[in-house]
Amino acid sequence: KVGKIEDLAISAYKDSFPIVSGIMMRRKFIPWERLTMVNSYFKLKESIQKDDICPIPYGHLLISRKILDEQLIDRYGKNIGRVDDIKLVYNMDDHILRLAGLYSGPLSILVRFGLEGFGNVVPWSCVEKIKTEKPTGIVLNFQKKTEFLNDKFSLYLRGQI
Repeated sequence: KVGKIEDLAISAYKDSFPIVSGIMMRRKFIPWERLTMVNSYFKLKESIQKDDICPIPYGHLLISRKILDEQLIDRYGKNIGRVDDIKLVYNMDDHILRLAGLYSGPLSILVRFGLEGFGNVVPWSCVEKIKTEKPTGIVLNFQKKTEFLNDKFSLYLRGQI
């Protein structure tokens, strides 16, 4: 066991379902290509050299830091909830982890404790903008065509290597 995953990074949050580009561990970025999935754990494909670990690349967004517990805002500026957890979907065939949606609602906090099936899932394809200026928040547009992913295997934002 090398350590605990602190956060996940995506490079293009405006995609319908952004692909995770790497993980943050001990404040260092490890590219997704360096990892494999075994059961429900991430595993390093090979031992990591000092050059393999770097600061987060420019333009990448840290999911937990920038999305968890943020306010959800409709396109008219009204607060409609907050992000309680994040829905991630892993495609075992292609070894791709995608950001699929946001859990929100009174019971969705239970997802953090491993109780799946509670709360509402807002598909990521409804996210219009992530506001970084004060007040921060995530602007949703439910007028967009809503898309869903077929999840072969879903994970949550906690894990160890």
